[in-house]
Amino acid sequence: MVEYHNEQAKHELTWSTLKHYYVTQRYLVKFMEKRFRKKDVLLHEINYKFIADFEIYLQSHKPLDHQKPMNNNGVMKHLIRLRKMTNFAIRLDWLPNDTFKNFKIRHQKVEKEFLTKTELDKIHKKQLAVERLEIVRDVFVFCCYTGLTYVDVLNLKYTNV
Repeated sequence: MVEYHNEQAKHELTWSTLKHYYVTQRYLVKFMEKRFRKKDVLLHEINYKFIADFEIYLQSHKPLDHQKPMNNNGVMKHLIRLRKMTNFAIRLDWLPNDTFKNFKIRHQKVEKEFLTKTELDKIHKKQLAVERLEIVRDVFVFCCYTGLTYVDVLNLKYTNV
């Protein structure tokens, strides 16, 4: 189901969105290998317990590529993507009912702090040894001063300036 969903989604989603589905797929495979000792399960095995166990797995998983486990909202993003895939399976008549109907997605409100003028100045003046990182820094600082998002800056053309 996941592979089929991702193959179909290639035509509808941008690569930056689709890559998140591939990450969710990798976590699902790791979870199923640990829990069921296989890389795949039958669709009717995806039930409330499967989802709850997958949530616990994600909360306790310690990735090798970064030191901290996922926070609650990161876990919920993976569960939302799994829910979209199971809804896709329902529309295809592969699943008889909504396995998420009793599962509650719980986001935690996050207070975001803004950079101070001093912090932004430090970033702006930071000397970097790699030209690529200087470009990233300059784009970030430009975004901070203009209020443009990263994707908007990527889409900027000389005629827009």
